[in-house]
Amino acid sequence: MKYAQNARVYGGNRPQSVPSGHWTPAQFGTAAEGAYEVSMFGSADAPILALYFTLGGFGALVAPLHAESRLITIRSSTQEEFRRRAQVIFGVQVDLGITYSS
Repeated sequence: MKYAQNARVYGGNRPQSVPSGHWTPAQFGTAAEGAYEVSMFGSADAPILALYFTLGGFGALVAPLHAESRLITIRSSTQEEFRRRAQVIFGVQVDLGITYSS
């Protein structure tokens, strides 16, 4: 699971005009418009798999070798908060992965 980091962003059905030669931030849609963003994380300390859904404000984490081996969902407003709360629950750092910021 250490090498399973991944991230995916889909902006939904929101057209955007990008003028040539100008820095233009991407405009992402809302969940109602079909947009989504999910990041997959691992840990260098233990075999865990963590997914964070930015538009949903929650993450899911499973650690097969931990006493709490069931899937646990964690409500959080940011990826950083999700990682902190996962560390408290499992005692390992969720430190491998790709992070997006809004």
